[in-house]
Amino acid sequence: MRFIIITQRQIRLVDLDSFESALEAAGLKPGEIDFGTLARRVDGSGTSIVVYQFGLFAPPEEGRYFSIGKQLFEGNAVLFAFNGEGETVDLDQPPPVMFYPSAKEVEHAIKRKKIARPETRVNDTVTWRWPDKPAP
Repeated sequence: MRFIIITQRQIRLVDLDSFESALEAAGLKPGEIDFGTLARRVDGSGTSIVVYQFGLFAPPEEGRYFSIGKQLFEGNAVLFAFNGEGETVDLDQPPPVMFYPSAKEVEHAIKRKKIARPETRVNDTVTWRWPDKPAP
């Protein structure tokens, strides 16, 4: 299976035998990950991302940030494709990825509306915004 691995501001296309192998290659651990959909096509196929679930809660000065589209991510990631039935299939080309050397550069991108400020909402009430620390 062909995956895209993002680590240390690098993008690698890798052929691995399983999703678990892709997580290991990215330094991600089952039980500590979050899934997101980057793109979905009319036929139901698309591209997904897996990241460390608390990456954006890291102290901003320690973050390794990148964006895909208008969405900000932190740390390592696995990208994979899925077909209309939801099965994992080969991903041959990564979407455009923008790396940021610092949280300051992320703030500049947010102010220029290149990316959206990450936030958590509950019933339309903002409960957290990047780069704030999460509530205890």
